[in-house]
This record gives sequence, structure tokens and C-alpha cells, in this order.
Amino acid sequence: MAKDTGKGAAGSRAAYRNAENRVFTKVDGSPLDPTQVYRVFRRLIKLHDMPDVPLHNLRHESASLLIEAGVDIAVVSKRLRHSKIGLTSDTYGHLVESVGKPPPKRRRPWFPGRQGSAGQDP
Repeated sequence: MAKDTGKGAAGSRAAYRNAENRVFTKVDGSPLDPTQVYRVFRRLIKLHDMPDVPLHNLRHESASLLIEAGVDIAVVSKRLRHSKIGLTSDTYGHLVESVGKPPPKRRRPWFPGRQGSAGQDP
């Protein structure tokens, strides 16, 4: 998956180099079969002894991390390609309230067996 390093029409980083703006593509930029992406994801989860979560949860996790990091909700909404910022706000608004507050003392690691992998010191 080749990432374009040029500026997009809106002045931000341009999207992936394919007409459909796909994240998962073959080397030539053509789309992968969604079933293949899902199978590889499942294989990687098992291989690395990670929690069994739906692939779509990665989208939610990404949005949550962006908001918790203080990224403006409008930017997150655009990244998620939501048609209205209200959808993003309704879905992730509870996280906006926690921005700027100190993180909890301990957080369950994202990757079992690795200390501090959730962005917290061990």
C-alpha cells in the first residue's frame, strides 16, 4: 500500500494512491478481495495471541485514540469519512470530555504479554 506524500485538495495529506482511496490494496493498487483481508487479519490475531475482535473495531480504536490524543473531532470525522460531524460526535462524544485529563494509572495492554503497550509506562 503506497501512501501519497503530496498535498491533497484540502491542503492535508493526500489519500492512498488509488481511485477508491482504499487502505488495503495489491502492489499495483488494485483492490484486495475483502474475504482475503479478513482471513489475513484473523491469521495475524491468532499468530500474535491478540484478542479476537472484529476487523471493524480497528476503525473505532483509531478514532478513539485520535480523540484521546486531542485531535479535533472535525478532523476525526473527516478521516472516518462521516457525512456529518454529528455522527462522529454522537458516537465518540463521550471521549471528548476526557481529553486533557490525566490517563488512568493502569490500562489493559492492547497486546497481551507486552508491558506498556497501551501508551502507559509499565
